[in-house]
Amino acid sequence: MEEEAATTSADWIGLGDRSHPNLRHVDILKKKLTYEGHGKDLKELEKAHFTKGGLGFKNILHRIRETENLSKGDRSHPNLVRLDKLMKKLTYDGWRDDVQEAEKKHLYSPFDFEYVVRRIERKQKVSVGDRSDKDLKFLDSLRLTYPGWEKDWQQAFDHYIGGFTLRCFGFKFCLTEKQRMHEGDRSHPRLVALDSLKLTYPGWQKDAHKYEQKHVCLGLNGFEMLIGSPADTAIAILKSKQQRYCGIKGASWMLPDQRTIVNTQWTFPGCKEQVKYVLGSTSQNFAGTLEHFQLRQMMHDEDYSNHPLLIK
Repeated sequence: MEEEAATTSADWIGLGDRSHPNLRHVDILKKKLTYEGHGKDLKELEKAHFTKGGLGFKNILHRIRETENLSKGDRSHPNLVRLDKLMKKLTYDGWRDDVQEAEKKHLYSPFDFEYVVRRIERKQKVSVGDRSDKDLKFLDSLRLTYPGWEKDWQQAFDHYIGGFTLRCFGFKFCLTEKQRMHEGDRSHPRLVALDSLKLTYPGWQKDAHKYEQKHVCLGLNGFEMLIGSPADTAIAILKSKQQRYCGIKGASWMLPDQRTIVNTQWTFPGCKEQVKYVLGSTSQNFAGTLEHFQLRQMMHDEDYSNHPLLIK
């Protein structure tokens, strides 16, 4: 078996039943390809048939076909027709390097080709003073004065030049909201929720600052881009910290499962220390913790009848 496997890996072409359409593609290409290195690419293509699924095979097949076409001077693919038409207009410094990158993306990552071409188009427009795009007009219209605005503005501009919209990653919101906060405007609901807490516990300033940073964070880590209700979760954590500091009696401020853990009379070894940990925890999900407590207690009581994990 080991000898057979070695033979197979050494020569993918021409072994076994090759009636599958993918393998027929490989065999047809083997007779037609002439560019240097095509043998290695064919082995990669055949291997992809077995290991990478349909999309992986399709992408490599596209690369091989287009590499062969380019080696013969055939630039009839719509991507290359578009690129060649664009090249006639380019004058900015470094455009040749960008065109080479676009050709490479055409071969290896057709999805990214669009972004590279969009970047080339935008670089050319900006280089000749054309700032008519709506996102560029928005950036030019901003009158920013908050500390560090220059860096944020440049990051947004680079993001735009890269082929993306300013709504992507929250650039529009964050730039304008930072300016509003700098001018004392805290009317956004997330800030209203923060200010209403009236925090006084030790270290609250650091926590509040971290919350405000996420409120206007550029990119995927900010509240504006995160899925779900991360700001609500953060507010709940701050609120629980303040309530514990103020010594609020009772457990009305706790989450339901957290309250159950704190109010239950546990007797298993180490339960008091674990309850203290739960009492001080800022987690927003105690379902698993409650089940853990219940299992520990059942085992301590030698009760193996009330939980599927313990039933003998």
